Amino acid sequence: MHVKMSTWPVMSKIADFTPKLNIDDTHRVDEAVAWYEKHINFDELLRRTSSRDSSFDDPDSLPMRQ
Repeated sequence: MHVKMSTWPVMSKIADFTPKLNIDDTHRVDEAVAWYEKHINFDELLRRTSSRDSSFDDPDSLPMRQ
């Protein structure tokens, strides 16, 4: 990426532009959860991150949601 500004002003503009998800903004949190629930198998994610199951290393063992 090339811009005609120095790094700090560009980063400041990006930070100001990027929406932040805040736990107190319940509408945005609900929208994010609704969107991610369609795309992520949370049960499988929790299983893989909370156990020492060796299938964690096997990406083919995770069924992809369509």
